[in-house]
Amino acid sequence: MESEPFPAHVVQAGASGYLTKRCAPDELLKAVCEVASGKTYFAESIKEQLSPGSGEEGTPFGLLTKREFQIFSCLAEGQPVAHIAEKMFLSPKTVHAHRANILRKLKISNNSELVHMAIRHNIVQA
Repeated sequence: MESEPFPAHVVQAGASGYLTKRCAPDELLKAVCEVASGKTYFAESIKEQLSPGSGEEGTPFGLLTKREFQIFSCLAEGQPVAHIAEKMFLSPKTVHAHRANILRKLKISNNSELVHMAIRHNIVQA
């Protein structure tokens, strides 16, 4: 099964569907048709992860708020705080506060550890 690090965050944000990068073209077509008709569509591997009891216990990201996870992803991609702040309509001071909360919740101490964690959980590519 392909490891997907954040389907629960996507669902919380209101997504109607979720596919993995390696889905077959016919599955993509089916998903688009389902969502376009007002239904939802989630890949089987994602359904398993979203089922009660599975959650995100295997990853620490369930501890982060939606905004913290967005900032985590941006930091892991190497985006500067000023760019993240501008993109998210936040002050740099607020981004730094979120970063401090992220580091505390994930029990890491710097951006290097943050990037390593993101790579281990397939949030960014090495």
